[in-house]
Amino acid sequence: YPLDELGIPTQQDYNNPKGLVSLVSGGAGNREGNSGCCEQHPIWRRTGANDISFGVHTVSADLYTVDTYRSADMSLLDHFTIVKN
Repeated sequence: YPLDELGIPTQQDYNNPKGLVSLVSGGAGNREGNSGCCEQHPIWRRTGANDISFGVHTVSADLYTVDTYRSADMSLLDHFTIVKN
């Protein structure tokens, strides 16, 4: 979620974010030896998955959309859009 200068979320959506939005997108890697992720997520983390996956990023003048797909079966794991008016 958008963060202020102290790292505290400023809102629970991505409509005209009033703080920093950092996107970490990745899910590729070798299926052998992968370990799971955090049991507890930090307050700024919106979601997470332990699947080998990939993201499709679509950018326009006022929208930034990310769709994340599970590589094994192409199912949609996550979708969100950042709106800036």
